Amino acid sequence: MMPSKNNHILNWFDPKLIEIAQHLEKGMEWWGVYVYTIHNTEKRIISAIVAAETD
Repeated sequence: MMPSKNNHILNWFDPKLIEIAQHLEKGMEWWGVYVYTIHNTEKRIISAIVAAETD
């Protein structure tokens, strides 16, 4: 699959992310919290990838 010019990928990683999503706070203890969104403007689809882990 070829990358599309219609996809916009955003990396929302920022320690301030837990200020708006408190349930992710525990994940900051171990390796962090990562949130990515992919917006396909042609198909009008938004996808999100969220990862958080604690020990």
